[in-house]
Amino acid sequence: MSLEDVKKLRWKAPDYSKLQNEEFRRAIADVKSIAELEGVANRRRVLRNPNLSTWSDEQKQIILQRKYELERDG
Repeated sequence: MSLEDVKKLRWKAPDYSKLQNEEFRRAIADVKSIAELEGVANRRRVLRNPNLSTWSDEQKQIILQRKYELERDG
């Protein structure tokens, strides 16, 4: 995929912090590894963009729940 393709698709990538809780829960359910979840959870640092909005308390709980599920299921 070229840089131009990425630029065209960028507008389609939602900021997960803007999703409603059920949409966010479905998006997080697609995360298949702890490493991937850490990237999502720490997206502001990973993307070097401190201007991204922070997670709500509910979203933090959803992330932690998914982490426990991934740890439990191996």
